[in-house]
Formats: sequence, C-alpha cells, structure tokens
Amino acid sequence: RLVEPDKAAPLTRVRIASPHLATRHQLVAPYMLVRELKAEIETFLKKGVNVWHGPDGQVMRVEGSTLISKFTKPLLVKDLTSSMSRGEHFILVGLGGDKKDKWKVHRAASGHPAQLGFEDAVKLELPPKAQSLSYNGIALADDQPLSVYKVVNNDAIMLNFVNPAFAPVDGPKKAATKTKAPPKKK
Repeated sequence: RLVEPDKAAPLTRVRIASPHLATRHQLVAPYMLVRELKAEIETFLKKGVNVWHGPDGQVMRVEGSTLISKFTKPLLVKDLTSSMSRGEHFILVGLGGDKKDKWKVHRAASGHPAQLGFEDAVKLELPPKAQSLSYNGIALADDQPLSVYKVVNNDAIMLNFVNPAFAPVDGPKKAATKTKAPPKKK
C-alpha cells in the first residue's frame, strides 16, 4: 500500500536520478538554490561517500570519484580486468591505481569490487554548467530555490548530461574538404 508523502514535512532530501548513473539521495534544504544543488552534485561525483546495503543487513561505505566505462568488455582473466558495459557507472576508490595500470573500483549499482584498465573508463567531470536538472518534466532554473517547484522529501530530480562514454571520440565530424579536380584534357 502506498503512503502519500507528508507535504507539511520540511524538505531535507531528494533522490537524484539519471539514465546514466545510479540513483542516490542528496541532502537539501527548501530554500537551496538549484545552482547550489548542482554544485553539491559535482562535489559528490568527484569525492562522495557511496553506501550499499547488503541482503544480510551489512552496510558498506566507499569514498571515491565517479568513473564511466568507455567500452563493453567481457571478463579478461589474462589482463585481470572485470567485465563491463559501455556507460556503466563505477566508483574509484582513492587513487585506485597500481603498478599494473589498473583501477580498483566498485560497481555503483551493487558495490561489488571490480578492476578496470586505465583506458577502459573515464573520470566523470560534471561542472554545474554541464548539468540539466528537471522535476516532473519542468526544467529547473539555476537562480530559483527548490521550494518554488514544490519538491517534497524523497521526490526524484532528474539529472541529464552528455555521457562521455557515448560522446564522439574525435569530436564533431569535420565537413569534407572539396578539392578541385584537375582540368580535363581536350
């Protein structure tokens, strides 16, 4: 049975949902400006504490930055790298590297440990200008407080951005340059 949210309760947290990242909770205040929320999201992605709850009640906390895998690859025992899907979200633990050119990571969805090659993933850099936030299909303006949009506790705010795993590798395609054909001989 669904319980209606208490609209009189003060706003203390929201869910940040994205098609590219695992959904997570973010502490907020009713009069927090949208640009402040974007700054908090950027800070979390750079060095946030991620929490996973196991089926046995255990809690695992890992502080780290966000990685996005660039490729789909199977488990490679020879290279000691884990399987991954293109665009998969990982958490890099500390500096994460070792002498074997591998990153020690956790899968964002489950918390399970994994190991990726340095070339397999990219650190997610997401400054506020690169973020687009919406609530119930309405784009949020940077200079407005969350209270203007009547956001209540645990509501989902959608985060959209250009996923670096799906961005063109060489940048935008350049227009083909036309060369003049040599004049025809008569």
